[in-house]
Amino acid sequence: MKRKVGLCKWMAAVVLVLTAAASVVLAKGNLFVVQAKSDDMAWVNEIPISVVEFNKALRKNRAYSGETPTDVWKQKALDDSVSIKMQQIIAQENGVWLDISYSSFLQQWKRENERRQQAIQNKQVVFGPTQYSEDGYFEYMLSNANLAVKKKMQEQEAGLADDLKAFYERKKDSLYASAGSVKVQQVVLTFLDANHEVSLKEKKRQEMEEVKAKLSSGADLEDTAKVYMPEGTISVQQFAANNIRQNLRSPAAQAALKMKQGEISDVIEENGSYILMKCMEKSEPGSAYTPFEEIKEQILKDYIEDKYKEELQTRISQAQITVNDRLYQAVKVGE
Repeated sequence: MKRKVGLCKWMAAVVLVLTAAASVVLAKGNLFVVQAKSDDMAWVNEIPISVVEFNKALRKNRAYSGETPTDVWKQKALDDSVSIKMQQIIAQENGVWLDISYSSFLQQWKRENERRQQAIQNKQVVFGPTQYSEDGYFEYMLSNANLAVKKKMQEQEAGLADDLKAFYERKKDSLYASAGSVKVQQVVLTFLDANHEVSLKEKKRQEMEEVKAKLSSGADLEDTAKVYMPEGTISVQQFAANNIRQNLRSPAAQAALKMKQGEISDVIEENGSYILMKCMEKSEPGSAYTPFEEIKEQILKDYIEDKYKEELQTRISQAQITVNDRLYQAVKVGE
């Protein structure tokens, strides 16, 4: 028996028919499926979701759900199955996925693996895995189809500057707020000689400490460094709080991010050099926004992503969802 339900009413559906024609049982962590090959679990605007597709969502959700109750687990799998099928429908409407039946996908998957195997035998370059798993190839196809749809949307929306600016203003707190940064003036003095010896190390550190003492008394960093250690390199450096990789491996970056404006750092040792910094500017996280003009391309991508998600949810909410109770209610969790 089929039942037509709105997306938000699936949890309230009444069990109408239970048969032994199909069963999905999870016993001791293993999923067992017995089914008639012609059966479909659900339909989205009359386009079928096969039992195989639903079972994939079951297994995926079971892997993440732990001890989630059976009804919640099944509902999440059904929601995910409907979302995936709607993504396929949208891709098909945009001409980027011509046949979205699962049988067609299986044929494409087989052909792709045969092509890769033949290329390897011919000693040709094969990018990615030598053989795709069924799940892996489906994820690959769905991801590429979604990217193609978003690219078409981006081409259509690229000229709408007003919409992009409105999106930027609406989302800037969550997407474009500064993570925080520090701008410092620094002097760097190497203590390694041409033979990579450290004989000059103590002398160079004493020079650095003298410069620091002068700076603490109000002297200018550049003028003082030129007098006391003319071989030092003076530069302006900016450290961003969200540059995690650099910050983890750089003692100077870690020290700079803790400084206050006008503060003088301790002498820092890094990569065979001593570094002394003066904090020129500091912006706290969320205190500023990346300017619109500097990130227009990223804003367009974010705008398209947001618009795609909105379109997907609208299409799902308006879709006619039909569920095969005979199969859906046969899903059980074994003891």
